[in-house]
This record gives sequence, C-alpha cells and structure tokens, in this order.
Amino acid sequence: MSRVKRLAEETPATFMVFDLLQSGRRDLAILSLMKRRAALEKLSRHTFRGRRHLSSVTGKPQLCGCRGLAQHRE
Repeated sequence: MSRVKRLAEETPATFMVFDLLQSGRRDLAILSLMKRRAALEKLSRHTFRGRRHLSSVTGKPQLCGCRGLAQHRE
C-alpha cells in the first residue's frame, strides 16, 4: 500500500464547504448568500466525492455559536 493511501485511511480529511463565490466564469459574489447557498448545494450533489460537509445555515446568527459574524442585508 502506498504511503498516501495508508495516511488517507489513518487520518481521513473532510472537505468543509461554506460558500460558493464563482462557478466557472460566473461571478456569484454579487448574489445573496441564500442564492449562493442554493448553487453550492446543487453543485455539491453532482461534483464533490468522498468526505465532504456543507456548513449549517441559519437566518439567526445567535444560533450558530460563532462570534464576529458579518451579516449581509438584502
């Protein structure tokens, strides 16, 4: 077994995705977070393989357990 395969089994990585700002040549940064999230969810169903996780989404910042959030108003 190769070293890379052995390490992948011993310490698997998870790809954490939380936003999609560009898709191909399309600039998604101009869209609202909810529209970008919808595009990210659609893309992830067809693209990502292996261990992956989309971050949680909430419209209530107090529920996310984070500090220093930037909020975008539409």
